[in-house]
Amino acid sequence: VAYWSWPGGALLHTLRGHAHVVSCVACSPLGNLIASGSFDETVRLWETLRGAPLRCLAAHVLPVTAVDFSLDAALLASASYDGLVRLWDTLTGHCLRTIVRKGLRDISKAVPATWVVFSPNSRYLLVSTTDSRHRVWSVRLGKPVATLRTGPPPMACPCGAFCPETWGSPPAACAAGAVDEDGRE
Repeated sequence: VAYWSWPGGALLHTLRGHAHVVSCVACSPLGNLIASGSFDETVRLWETLRGAPLRCLAAHVLPVTAVDFSLDAALLASASYDGLVRLWDTLTGHCLRTIVRKGLRDISKAVPATWVVFSPNSRYLLVSTTDSRHRVWSVRLGKPVATLRTGPPPMACPCGAFCPETWGSPPAACAAGAVDEDGRE
């Protein structure tokens, strides 16, 4: 992971530690932490001032596809092709919650998660999956509050975001990307 100053573009740190391709990164809203996810199935937390590794989280059993920090940087969410979304305490590195689709008993049948992002107030997570759906989850309850569909399968849902003007509870709007079988968005 390369960490540059902005503006200017001077390389401040090269953060080494993953054993495979780094697939996602996120900077904490406070600017003090970087999270990186990898095809090595781990999430790493880094301290930005010194570029020092803080912890390696054995996060998933398949590649990590997305990471995102809560507004206060106390929580980190990770998503993976294993279909799980995990919530981590950034101070201790403990997994506080694993979010799994209701009724899923066999992890081999999980729908891969491609994206996770906190709502602006950090009360909700938007989780995008490869089954043409985006699910909004309550962070506190660990339960889905909405399921949004982008189109008929086969349509992958690679990303999504809450709209900033909808900081309410629950948020009033979100946007999502999707790719059809021809690779068009």
